[in-house]
Amino acid sequence: LKYSLIPRLVASSQIVEKNAWMETGTFIAILVGTLLAADWIIAAPELLIAMIIVLAVIGCLCIIMMPSLSGRSQSVQKTLPELIHQQRQDQRSMAAIWCLSGFWGLGSVWLTHLPVLAVDVWQLSPSSVSTLLSHFVLGIALGAFAGVLMKHFPLVHRILMGAVTMVIGGFMIQINDYQIASIGLMLTSAGGGFLALPLYTLLQDDLMAVAERIAVNNIANALMMITAAMTSLIVVGLLELPLQLWLLFLSIGQFFLCFYHRGNLRLG
Repeated sequence: LKYSLIPRLVASSQIVEKNAWMETGTFIAILVGTLLAADWIIAAPELLIAMIIVLAVIGCLCIIMMPSLSGRSQSVQKTLPELIHQQRQDQRSMAAIWCLSGFWGLGSVWLTHLPVLAVDVWQLSPSSVSTLLSHFVLGIALGAFAGVLMKHFPLVHRILMGAVTMVIGGFMIQINDYQIASIGLMLTSAGGGFLALPLYTLLQDDLMAVAERIAVNNIANALMMITAAMTSLIVVGLLELPLQLWLLFLSIGQFFLCFYHRGNLRLG
């Protein structure tokens, strides 16, 4: 629920910038953790366990050091079905949740299939996976900070620009040239980072509802990631559709998802 805390800790004029730092920091942490874990899990498992414990302790200390935030006096405990039903009445934030869920679904397929792309498709060594992961995270960071620079553009335009960038990246990876395909990888992740930034900011525009919005968003994101994984298993594994083509179809699907919800995103 970190995104629900940001609007309570910073001025409204700083939310976009702080979201960009949060988005970038999250993926950098994923990158560093993945690289260290892959290197240490066999060579130095004791160091890996120690690192996990140290990071957990640091996380707890950071939580303790956070400023004290008062709860909502009118807050009423809700069941999960009640929370989801309430959120569905808010068409604007629900549209943002759908678009974000598509982003996380597509991103999860990319990350889980990077080793396949590297070794089986682009004929690279297994060690190149870490380089591709770095390209992916760099793209997310560039997209997020491009979103900060263009924060004064209309929200829907930014979201659709990000989705179009993802489609362009999807087309570029169809070329069996690693140099061009790696640029396509970065464009895809940059487009995702660019479109996710205004969507998270939209969910944060109501302090009284932000926690519920983020909670439902997290549930929807998880369900979309599971659905994307299962669908990929069927489409790529059983039906044997080329992986690059499947990633392109997912990028196009993300564009149409954002385009379909553009009307609701303009509400409010």
